[in-house]
Amino acid sequence: MMNILINGVQAVLFDLDGVIVDSEPLHVKALDLTCRHFGFELLPEDIVRFKGVTEKQAARYFFNGSEQAASKIEEFIAFKSRLYTKSIVQELELIEGAVDFINFCRASGWRIGLTTSALPENVESVLQKFQLATCFEAIVSGGEVTHSKPHPEPYLKTAKKLNIAPRHCLVIEDSINGVRSGKSAGCRVIGITTTFAADELHAAGADLVVNSFADIRPS
Repeated sequence: MMNILINGVQAVLFDLDGVIVDSEPLHVKALDLTCRHFGFELLPEDIVRFKGVTEKQAARYFFNGSEQAASKIEEFIAFKSRLYTKSIVQELELIEGAVDFINFCRASGWRIGLTTSALPENVESVLQKFQLATCFEAIVSGGEVTHSKPHPEPYLKTAKKLNIAPRHCLVIEDSINGVRSGKSAGCRVIGITTTFAADELHAAGADLVVNSFADIRPS
């Protein structure tokens, strides 16, 4: 299946959170502290609800109906971003096998892109910490698109930056919204079960679902 999937691939487009870095626990911790600061309670069902969504979408949920919603949402996002950026330096770790697979893709002659809903400053902090900035020829972050995942715009924009047709792009995603975004853009998509279960990623449209990067080396 893997050999069939990569036939004709010219570029591999990676998500960041949950694909390259194990950021989910840090996002939850930062969100919980932010909610407390603003007088909200982060419930277990909220954690599930916010997987794979943008910072703004999460903030809007808490301030829905507030007269000062717009300004409060920006304050909420900025507060959480500061907490998360601090945790990047101190606690963030790579997903096992991610960097090796990126290097494998580069050695195979594939172009490499990064397509993430993360804030630009957080993307920069992550790439700087792990010295990955030079690995990506094209980067599209949450601040560069009008429509976030699951809309196809993020992956369409990354493919356009690389000047490669989406049908020749292979996407690596961990979220339902990310898989849907890649598929609706016309890309091939591999789902990795770091955040969602295999059946959920299959249902979202992933062409192949794996448990780790060790499972997606072609034979």
